[in-house]
Amino acid sequence: MTGTVVPSDKIKDHYNETVKNLKGEYIHYRWGESEIKKRHYKQTELALNHALNKVKRFENVMEIGCGPAVWTPLFSDSATNITLVDISEEMLNVARERLSSHNNINYICGDFVNVNLDEKTKYDLIISVRAYEYMSDKPGMVRKCYELLKPGGSLVIVTKNQGWSDHIKDMEELKKTSVDSIPVGAAMQMDLIDWREMINFYHLADFKNVVTYPVIIGSYNQPFSSKVGLIMCDLLHKYSHKRPIANWHNSLIESYLTIGKKQE
Repeated sequence: MTGTVVPSDKIKDHYNETVKNLKGEYIHYRWGESEIKKRHYKQTELALNHALNKVKRFENVMEIGCGPAVWTPLFSDSATNITLVDISEEMLNVARERLSSHNNINYICGDFVNVNLDEKTKYDLIISVRAYEYMSDKPGMVRKCYELLKPGGSLVIVTKNQGWSDHIKDMEELKKTSVDSIPVGAAMQMDLIDWREMINFYHLADFKNVVTYPVIIGSYNQPFSSKVGLIMCDLLHKYSHKRPIANWHNSLIESYLTIGKKQE
């Protein structure tokens, strides 16, 4: 792990304020505001669908850090019961509105690492997309998920890559700034882990068949942010997203997906 862990109350306040300020446009801001973001959305969707195709049972599903339910529709029609957990009540309000036609969803507001959950309820799938980097206890989060899964259940985590070239560049710039002056939104991106470390956390929690795949491939910097660069990154993603991560393109991987199963 690389750095600062932002207290959960500051993360909650940051997202509550952000959602209010964007007046219902958070999803567009996050995934549709630029050509790069639109392409990254498509790459994430492809990677998630590839992982979800490996999950055999969808009776009980938990999504951690669901936000405004951007990715929930990928499995909501297949699942019998869904539990959505998020630290931000404002995010959950947007999720409730987007999923208002579903009557099989339970919403829980809180920090997953510390929130009390019904330990008797077990899940076929636990999924978390781009919330793991904010967790205060990263190996503990994986262990908690293992305990909440049914035998044979799957854990899917998508998180930002420590080795991404843009992140390394940003970290070099942040080193020049005093910790107290770093905005919460930037500080939240500082405690990333390498995909090898993630695999180790899964193994320490006793998960089996652990595999990690690229999710987003690209950069906001030249030459990869040019039109030709975007096309090249999409082609590389099309080739790579169904194959385990290889070292040779680690610096272009913005985020990765790890999937493992609890032994039956």
